[in-house]
Amino acid sequence: MRLRTLPLLLTLALLLGPLIVGIASSETKVGSNIDVRTIVAVKIAEAEAQKLLPPGWQVNPIASGPNQGATLTMTFIDQLLNQDPEGKPAAAASTRTLAFGVPAKNATTGAAGNNVVRTFTTNPAGPPGAYRVGKLGSMRLEQSIKATDNEPATVSERWEVRDQSGGTVTLALEYTRALPARNKGESKVYGGPDPNFFRIYRTDAGADVLRSTATGVDRVKKLSLRVTIADLKKAFDGSEQIVSVTAIPWYVREVALP
Repeated sequence: MRLRTLPLLLTLALLLGPLIVGIASSETKVGSNIDVRTIVAVKIAEAEAQKLLPPGWQVNPIASGPNQGATLTMTFIDQLLNQDPEGKPAAAASTRTLAFGVPAKNATTGAAGNNVVRTFTTNPAGPPGAYRVGKLGSMRLEQSIKATDNEPATVSERWEVRDQSGGTVTLALEYTRALPARNKGESKVYGGPDPNFFRIYRTDAGADVLRSTATGVDRVKKLSLRVTIADLKKAFDGSEQIVSVTAIPWYVREVALP
């Protein structure tokens, strides 16, 4: 069954790259997309997070908001519609992706924000992707929703992501929905070997923070996260801490290059 799944304000802007206000004349539009997302923010050892970053970048743990203290984000993406710069369906118009990001700063360039360090996609033509960190993967997604009249729905979802070496990421989650907070914004998202490369994201997104150790929110009934991908095993050796879980029921984005 298909999934119909950032935290607020500053945290949203940091992680999502937050509205849709049109592309400036000095920019080049890359495309647009409509997704449903689930984001898990995790505190792993800074030394392990640092290993994931390209040269010149330094881990910069999220300082405030629902994701406070996180050093890694895992974004599970069910992309419902991917469009080219002219607004037509792209060659791979609907895909699924798992993206890993590290909040980071670059002392040389002065840049700070989310740094995309790894992606796994079901799109055969996707890797290595815009940030040059993409790999092909396979995914299985299941979701069920139970609701009566106007009572908040109970949602169960399960993601299984497998890389080409047999490593897996498994997320099993059950929660009670609440009203999402809507955020519109713009940000630069970095990643890859070129420290000067970034993409401009303008998004309109809804965020339902399901659990946050920083704010005390917790509507999660069941939660399990397991990572066996080879070069991430040390980061997920049992010492990791889940800082927050956020459901993104809609994520509408325009992407541009400067």
